[in-house]
Amino acid sequence: FLPGSGVKAAVVLGGPMNVDEVDEYPYLGPLREWLAAALRADLPLLGVCLGAQLMASALGAAVRPGEMKEIGFHSIELSEEGKADPLLNSVAADGCLQSFQWHGDGFEIPQGAVRLAGSGLFPNQAFRYGRNSYALQFHLEVTEAMALEWLELYAGVDPAAIREQIPRIIPQLKPLAQRLFREWLARCQAPVPGTSA
Repeated sequence: FLPGSGVKAAVVLGGPMNVDEVDEYPYLGPLREWLAAALRADLPLLGVCLGAQLMASALGAAVRPGEMKEIGFHSIELSEEGKADPLLNSVAADGCLQSFQWHGDGFEIPQGAVRLAGSGLFPNQAFRYGRNSYALQFHLEVTEAMALEWLELYAGVDPAAIREQIPRIIPQLKPLAQRLFREWLARCQAPVPGTSA
C-alpha cells in the first residue's frame, strides 16, 4: 500500500502454499508487509483462504496446521458478532451456511479483530478488522470447474463424495458469493462516518 497509489480496496485470494513458505515463495514476505500497511491504513481488504491467513499473520496472529485438513463441503456457524455483521448476515441470515473448503491451516483471531464464524474442525473461519476488512477461510467463490480442477490437481483426498455433491451445492453458492461481494463493495464505497462523501 503506497499513499497516493489510488488503491481503494483489494482482494487477496488463495493458493496451495502456506504463509510461512517464504523461501519457496519469496513474494509472501512483501505481500504480508503490504497487507500489514494496508490494514493499518484501514484500506478495505477481502482475504479468502490463504489470503485470510496472510491477513491474520500480518496482524501478528498465529497460523498453524489444524488437526486434520478441511476439504469439501462443510457447515459454517456464525458467531453472535457474525450474525450482527451485515456482510456475513447477508449470506447466512439463519446463522449457518454450507461452503466449500480446501485448507489444512487455520488462523487465530488477531488482536483487535472480531471473530465472525467457525466450523467443527476450525473454530475460526472468518474475522473482521477495522471497518471493512474481512478474512474468510472458506470458498463461496468456487465454481464447478474450479472444484473439479482442484480435485484433479491435489492429492490426499478421496474425490468421489465431493464430486457427487458439486452439482447440487455449488449452484447454491453463486448467488451467495455475488451477494457477499456486492455488499462488501458497497461498504468499501460508503463514506467514512464523520466525513463528507
